[in-house]
Amino acid sequence: MLSVNIDYINTVKNFIDGESLKKLYFAMVHLHLSYCINVRVYSAATQTNISKVEIKQKQAIRTISLSGYRDHTAPILKKLKILPLEKLIIFNRTKFMHNYLNNKLPLSFSETWIKNRDRNLNLNLRNAHDLYVERKKERKNSLFSSTS
Repeated sequence: MLSVNIDYINTVKNFIDGESLKKLYFAMVHLHLSYCINVRVYSAATQTNISKVEIKQKQAIRTISLSGYRDHTAPILKKLKILPLEKLIIFNRTKFMHNYLNNKLPLSFSETWIKNRDRNLNLNLRNAHDLYVERKKERKNSLFSSTS
């Protein structure tokens, strides 16, 4: 669907101004990116699939800015004040956790993560309000494991 929408924008790019092209980008491309991130498709996707979507976003950005095929998109994204896909994913994850910590999510998410104070009731920890993150255990044959 992204390709079709980018083609639509490409067809009209010579007939409308830059501000209208940016609005079309948000209506036809960014909308799909945001929706898929919110339903956690891209958050759990492989790097290969995310790269394919990033390429489509870059193609759309070059189209709305009337840039060349090989132009770098980082300065264009900054000028247009549009987040690249990678930062959009981070922003949405951060927004999700903010909503979780402020109890603004549905009840099905309650107690998904626990805080350090809930794990160690008898300890007064300086990071008691932080979320508990379980440490990954080292493999026995790891280069840095102590096997003496």
